[in-house]
Amino acid sequence: MKTQPVTINLILIVLFGAIAANSLFSQALPCPEADKINDEIRAHNAEYERIKSDLENGLFCSECKRSKTEIENQEPVSFEQHVVDVKGQVLHATKEMLDKAYAKYMDKYNRLKGRFDSAKTRCVDEAKREQERKRKEEERKRQEAQRLAEEEAKKRQEEAKAAQEKKKQEAEAAEQKKKEEEAAKLRAEEE
Repeated sequence: MKTQPVTINLILIVLFGAIAANSLFSQALPCPEADKINDEIRAHNAEYERIKSDLENGLFCSECKRSKTEIENQEPVSFEQHVVDVKGQVLHATKEMLDKAYAKYMDKYNRLKGRFDSAKTRCVDEAKREQERKRKEEERKRQEAQRLAEEEAKKRQEEAKAAQEKKKQEAEAAEQKKKEEEAAKLRAEEE
């Protein structure tokens, strides 16, 4: 019965620990893969804002149908030089062009967001597996310590029992010796 409160306390500690650990998973969990993808999302957002600004400010090539930002990211020449080279015109974007740029942005954003969510899920799953591995290792260590403590207690009981038995045997042997000495003394007196 002495181990019951310890067991109940241990169960409560494990249960509380599991609840607390699960809430931590929703917070900042180190996940380099997700962090890298998040940086890509930020860069993509910034690039879209530049493209949108280009389109709204008339920095769009009529020939290749790309914004200043897209051209300068993909070619080693300036936007102005590109327009001259392709004999195009600089245009202000129409609503249709802005919608197309937004759709292109959202398509890539959704792909990146899907990769980010998958990476975060993998990190959370890995953290949970690691937590479970550690919990099992701690449980194994606790059981091993309990087994060793029980063996030690049993060994002490056996040693105490053996010492008590030895003491009893010594007392019986002393009593027997005393009886034999008295008997020998009586026989000696009778002779």
